[in-house]
Amino acid sequence: MPGTPAPDAPLPPLPAKHQEALDKILIHLCVKPAPARDGPPQRKRAKVLEARSPPERLRNAARFFVRGVHLDQNLSCVLDDGAEARWKGTDASDLTPEQATTVAAHTKSFDALICHVPDLEPVLQYIYAHYSNAWELLVKELHKVARQTRCNDSNEFKHETHYFVPNPGLDVLDPPLGTGESKEDRGFKHGFLRLLCMPWRDRITQPPWSFKSIAAVPDTRSDEQKARGDRIMQRIDAKLYKPNPKLFPSFLYEDGSYDKENPLNGLFRGYLVIRNIRHTWTSPTTATTGLGHNGLPRRCHARTHRSFRMTPPKVGYAVSQAYVMLMPYDWDNCPGLSALYDSVLKVFLGEHVDDEWAEETLAYLQSQVYGQTATQEPAHDPSLDSDEDEDECDHMEKIQMLARARRSEREAAAR
Repeated sequence: MPGTPAPDAPLPPLPAKHQEALDKILIHLCVKPAPARDGPPQRKRAKVLEARSPPERLRNAARFFVRGVHLDQNLSCVLDDGAEARWKGTDASDLTPEQATTVAAHTKSFDALICHVPDLEPVLQYIYAHYSNAWELLVKELHKVARQTRCNDSNEFKHETHYFVPNPGLDVLDPPLGTGESKEDRGFKHGFLRLLCMPWRDRITQPPWSFKSIAAVPDTRSDEQKARGDRIMQRIDAKLYKPNPKLFPSFLYEDGSYDKENPLNGLFRGYLVIRNIRHTWTSPTTATTGLGHNGLPRRCHARTHRSFRMTPPKVGYAVSQAYVMLMPYDWDNCPGLSALYDSVLKVFLGEHVDDEWAEETLAYLQSQVYGQTATQEPAHDPSLDSDEDEDECDHMEKIQMLARARRSEREAAAR
């Protein structure tokens, strides 16, 4: 825990620029009184200058944490665990293996957060060491900012329902979605949204959906697929259908690219994923069109956070926001959301990763975004139980198998 000096003990000095930042943070936290001003009240500073103040830069770092470091981690725990590990040294001897793993993950995220405000690290370290009350207040505030950021972004996305259709200039959802705060008409209640939420192995059992901008797709389903599709619809009507959590939703894939034998093909290239990344980082006005010739807007999160490179957490954040958009749930009660986010990160950063695919996918998204090449349970009906194939190989397992095989091929070719 942070230390608190004796009341009369002098604090070690700080360089002038760090002392100024420290004073602004302590005044912001109401730990230190603001200096009295003589004369008439001054005009408010321009917003651009306010945004550069140390307190607001730390608040922006908390916003960046959710969008670009880790969506699911508790920022309070990250700040406390990371500060202790980085500045004090964590004694891992008293930790269980599970606790040690959690602390290590928090420390890694803390390091990424500090890289966002490197010049403020000495000030934060000073507060941690000498102002325990200020540190606790700061941690509480930044945690609140992070949660508000996620909710505010989600509320923005909720109403961008034109992102769901392939061509927003021509296509419309039929039936249309409500424009109020409720999302009761989303998820598996809506004919097209249910297709986006389904994994492809279930989506191909449903009749193809037609839009004005796309030529009518003939129904080429086999009798077996139609029968399975009917069973799926019966489970949906009975509110018993649950997508296989081991299979990615179809909206993650570029249309027509899904390959059962290679689940990496087209993964994270779906138009909804790309639009959500653009919405977050280059502004909503660019979501469906891209940047064009004008480049980044003057005001966008990419500029605010000074973050211009595509990363796995950014992909995971866009995927998670898209899933919440599609489903009739909010963040805190959306089933499978955390598992989906973790799966996205695992594909890029897990133990068995196809490095070539990961590099190509991030480069593709980079070019697409930044324009650079770089209720009560119903009675159980056994006839509506899932008819998943028992030997169906989940996406993560198959992806890891492919990654190991490709790595072995490259190593053999290098010998």
